[in-house]
Amino acid sequence: MRIAVLNKKGGTGKTPIAMSLAIDLKLDIATNDTSVLGYFSTKQDHYFYGKTSFVPDSELEEFKMSENQIFDFGGWTPKGAINIIKQCDKILIPCSAENPNAILQTASTIAELKEFNSKMIVIITMHEKDEEFESKQEELKEHFDLPIMPLKKSRAFHNVISKGLSVKEIYCENQTSRHIYRNIYPQYDALLNLVKFL
Repeated sequence: MRIAVLNKKGGTGKTPIAMSLAIDLKLDIATNDTSVLGYFSTKQDHYFYGKTSFVPDSELEEFKMSENQIFDFGGWTPKGAINIIKQCDKILIPCSAENPNAILQTASTIAELKEFNSKMIVIITMHEKDEEFESKQEELKEHFDLPIMPLKKSRAFHNVISKGLSVKEIYCENQTSRHIYRNIYPQYDALLNLVKFL
């Protein structure tokens, strides 16, 4: 299984989604952004130790993904991105509901990659109410017809970054965490299963 997580727009939740899915799907992870993964990849007791590849933008066009790997795009370099995407079974495109420009940037990202539409799943992130998701979903559907999944705004994704755990691991930590994350976990689990079986 090879997966890419990307969007030209920053701040959409790409890294926590990529990290969490990598842990839960037992995938290696690659990225052209060392800011977060650089820390966990050096901890010998962490899942990402020995399973993380850092790929400079200058090497993206030549990079060959391993059989079970997820690529977290921290930046956008069209030529290099195409090489990675051609290798992937699935392409996840997070789109923040908080940023008014996110819809256009997401639509632009998808337009540049339209030949790979059959591999794409769009994830609307950072919304607090179902109505916000539905509104953004309708806006996105004006531009394309792709599967669209919700991932509400949740501290769980902050904890993925700060603790280096997946959303599933955070949810399962104890009874209190199961209560705190009771709304986000079913959405994440649905995404996990869609990625796993699509």
